[in-house]
Amino acid sequence: MNCFIYITEHGELTYSVGGRSEATIMCFLPRPMSLMVSPANPSRVYLMDEEFNLFGYTLPTSLIAYQRLVLRGELVQALEVFPSIPEEERISVARFLADLEVTGNKCETLEDFAKEEAHWIELGYVPPGTSVLAL
Repeated sequence: MNCFIYITEHGELTYSVGGRSEATIMCFLPRPMSLMVSPANPSRVYLMDEEFNLFGYTLPTSLIAYQRLVLRGELVQALEVFPSIPEEERISVARFLADLEVTGNKCETLEDFAKEEAHWIELGYVPPGTSVLAL
């Protein structure tokens, strides 16, 4: 299962994991740019504008690895990767899992995985059907 990185016609640097139709926008580009990836460092992409200015962008590799593992159904390994995902990217995990639920593209045990309260609390997200008590 691979990660496909591209620039949309609207100037969004975007990636898709495992051939899913849902894509994740990494950033909005201020002007038209070309995309380059170095085989020597696949965790970085480079963007070049019409004036040959070069910009580097680091890919969220731990988030991408987590998404790939979930899509493969390797949920134990996904939980092992989860702590390496930076706090600021964890809302993307919640969106990803919610998208899987909405699209019906679930792994066999994803429902049990998603119901783990501690996992959702770490994400800062309350799954549907869960009650929250105000303190």
